[in-house]
Amino acid sequence: MQLNFTVDKPSLLPGKALCKFRTSKAYLWGLVRDRLLALESERNKPVEILDAACHALITKEMFPKGCNYYGLDVAFTRLEKAKSLLATNDRLFWADLTRPLPFQQAFDAVVSCNTFSHLPFDQQPLATSNLIEACRSGGDLLINTGIDEGLMPLTQSLLKSFVSIEPIYFDSYLSQEKESVGAVNAQNVLELVNKNEVELQNDACLHRQVLLHARNRKCIPKLTSPPRTESALKILKLNKVPVLRRIAFQNDQALLADEQLWSNKVLVAFTAALAKSQPGSHIQHQLAQKGLEWKILDQEFEPSHLINQIVVLGLEDKWSLDGASERLAINKLREREGLEITFALVKMRAGKLCKPSLVADDI
Repeated sequence: MQLNFTVDKPSLLPGKALCKFRTSKAYLWGLVRDRLLALESERNKPVEILDAACHALITKEMFPKGCNYYGLDVAFTRLEKAKSLLATNDRLFWADLTRPLPFQQAFDAVVSCNTFSHLPFDQQPLATSNLIEACRSGGDLLINTGIDEGLMPLTQSLLKSFVSIEPIYFDSYLSQEKESVGAVNAQNVLELVNKNEVELQNDACLHRQVLLHARNRKCIPKLTSPPRTESALKILKLNKVPVLRRIAFQNDQALLADEQLWSNKVLVAFTAALAKSQPGSHIQHQLAQKGLEWKILDQEFEPSHLINQIVVLGLEDKWSLDGASERLAINKLREREGLEITFALVKMRAGKLCKPSLVADDI
């Protein structure tokens, strides 16, 4: 095993920015694009690539046009939205990355971007194992993660399974400063990528995240291929995916009046923004009259095992302000067998129109 560390960060190949409003993502997605193009060039043939946690294919441009692309995500609605972006040879999988998957050395390369930051730490080891097992002998794995307590276990697992690991730090303090004030746009993003990412030393002290490029998986080769459907438009379910439902109401009054939504064993989860607001206080008062308990949806959210139904409130775009924490809490809930999770959304609150947040699409 070998850890390949360089002081200088890699530059991006000439081309358009894959993200126009964040230099941290533009750099990450550009790095992955460049590495996959190099891999395809080395092999001189179309490579089979798994995009694990592909969302609605928002990063599809990272992948070589000639590759055999496979996208996997836990949210069926995202995969449905992705169909318009598929090429003839592309395929989609509906699966939970933290449950066993039927992949054994099925892909030349596996990519998972912005995934581990949304998984509780106790779910990350199985996800790591699944990603590694999906790689063929000699294959590559590219995965990014935060510089947190999950980094060392992930690195140790990769070092045991691959010949070498290259860490590339990104999401610098300079990127954070510019992104937080909305100073990144289509006109200056490439210039700022160089200034705020490329020109900084490859040092964890200056960054919040790291891309780990694991090369050349060490294992006995097996001749296996990814499962394929007849059509790119058919989504293949691979394992038991926790089912969430989403219900829309005209307003909070209509939501509270729906007696089918509430039962004696329902626990109500509020986003922090809604819980601390005047509309939230009104809803809490009405729930108390129904004899229902509520809690804030965050990383400390831990319902009793006597609870079998969770109703989540506040996942509209103006009331869901900490999507990372909310997504972590929801992903933790997904692992509870027999737990029913409902996202209850409203179209109007406090006299203003609402639309679903990004977290509300995680179904």
